[in-house]
Amino acid sequence: MPVTSSGNTYLIDNCGQVVQSWTSDYNAGMMAYLRDDGCLVRAGRTGNPNFGAGGAGGIIELFNWAGDLKWSYLMSNDSVCQHHDLALLPNGHILALAWKSYDADVWIAKGRDPDLTASVVWGTYIVELDPMADPGGEIVWEWEALDHLVQDFAPALPNYAPVSSAPRQLDVNYQAGATDKDWLHANSIAYNAELDQILISSRDFNEIWVIDHDVPADLVSGPAGNLLYRWGNPEAYGRGTEEDRIFHSQHDARWIANGQMMVFSNGNERLEGLYSTVEIFTPPLLPNGTHSLDPEEAIGPATTDRTYPPTLDADFFSQNTSGAQQLPNGNLLITEGASGAIREVNADDEMVWSYVNPM
Repeated sequence: MPVTSSGNTYLIDNCGQVVQSWTSDYNAGMMAYLRDDGCLVRAGRTGNPNFGAGGAGGIIELFNWAGDLKWSYLMSNDSVCQHHDLALLPNGHILALAWKSYDADVWIAKGRDPDLTASVVWGTYIVELDPMADPGGEIVWEWEALDHLVQDFAPALPNYAPVSSAPRQLDVNYQAGATDKDWLHANSIAYNAELDQILISSRDFNEIWVIDHDVPADLVSGPAGNLLYRWGNPEAYGRGTEEDRIFHSQHDARWIANGQMMVFSNGNERLEGLYSTVEIFTPPLLPNGTHSLDPEEAIGPATTDRTYPPTLDADFFSQNTSGAQQLPNGNLLITEGASGAIREVNADDEMVWSYVNPM
């Protein structure tokens, strides 16, 4: 449990007692993960003046159980900054979310409307780091949203097409704004070792995306690196309206048991009002590991399998951060990041444990 306003990270038990703690020279960059060997992998906030949006990090650190810093990797400069989340791979590698900044003319050359383009715009950038490579780590695989764009604004450009005909690509003009640098605002990353796939959440697109990690590094910038799957907001690919959105400024997309996915939908833009929900759904996975995408209609499924709470509750709202995970007993552990409240709920939506972060 990282405390974002300090350099401290705490491991607590079910009685709220601190089992272990770690201290960094950097305030938390949103997320920390405890490995099976007791080591802590943690993002820290470098205060990069070029990337002033929420969730900024910039450095990844590895501490042993005793609290000694064993490794760090800086991803913070004029054009790149790690942010929000990390994912640990079985081989010891680390997937990191980052922003990558490009001048306006780069985006306009990809079909962005100049009137909707800030002087610089940040694209989502995913890197796979090998911490053991000398000196101090190496990027061995990377994916950029910039390589997977479609647009219906500039007919002369090669990526011109009806947006609804290209659901595996991102509409470069969707949610674009003349002063908005942080265009996509991805805020979580997860890895499925069985499928060798990456799941990310885009808060500003109000949807999740699945990317094929099995694509070789030299092919990932081409069509093979396009989205395998997306869900949560058919308006983003031209097959729906605002009323069809299922996610609303969501966080913490992850795979759970039985092939399902789970997302904390914060609810900031929910038409019914300020209500948060945890949404569980089953993506249409095919036997070969790809996903079924309808050629014309909104991508399935049509609805979620479960929503918590089952009835919108004004007392359950967290405007930012937040997340949920499935425990080994099947219960959901839900964190309201804005208030620091944690609850465990069972299959009947009964709260069986709760905790409020005193920090």
